[in-house]
Amino acid sequence: MNGKKIEEYLETRIWEGCSGSYAIDGEGDPVVQVVRGSVSNIVGLPMESLTQVLNWLSQKKLAHARNEQAEIPSLM
Repeated sequence: MNGKKIEEYLETRIWEGCSGSYAIDGEGDPVVQVVRGSVSNIVGLPMESLTQVLNWLSQKKLAHARNEQAEIPSLM
């Protein structure tokens, strides 16, 4: 964004109350035009990875109870 675009953006006040001064969860914010990948990772907590880790932990707990080993998940 050039200086004029930045000034126009600041005048819209869309950025108020937004972490990083942009809103990814709504339409009309000119800062974020395209999202590739996990939106939850961009806005905070990567839910897909968290789900994998929590599933692994529950499997590990079950495997431990059966005296087995749980396979470590790939987060990529």
